[in-house]
Amino acid sequence: MNELTKDHITEVKSYKNPTQDIAMVMFAVMTLLGHDASWPVCQKVLADPEFTKKLKEDFDKDNVPQKKLTAIERYTKKENFAPEYIKSKSLAAGVLCLWV
Repeated sequence: MNELTKDHITEVKSYKNPTQDIAMVMFAVMTLLGHDASWPVCQKVLADPEFTKKLKEDFDKDNVPQKKLTAIERYTKKENFAPEYIKSKSLAAGVLCLWV
C-alpha cells in the first residue's frame, strides 16, 4: 500500500472504461468495503481523499465477515487475479489486488 500514490489513484479513477482486469480488482475492493461493484461507485470511492488511509488504517482485515469473503471469490478465484499480472496493467490496481 505504501507504493500507492494519489497520482496512481487518480489514474484509475479517470478511466471511463477500465479494462476487465482493473474493473475486476476494483469490484473486489468495493465488495470488501461494502459498496456496490460498479464503475461509477468505484470512481466515487476513489475520489475520497482518505481512500488509502481507510484501507491501511480503518479497514479491519482480521474481521471480514464470511459473507464478504465468499462474495469476493467470484473475483479472486480467477486466474488473472494475480498482483504481478495486474500491476502490468496498472500499478494502483496491482497494489489493490495484493491488498484484497
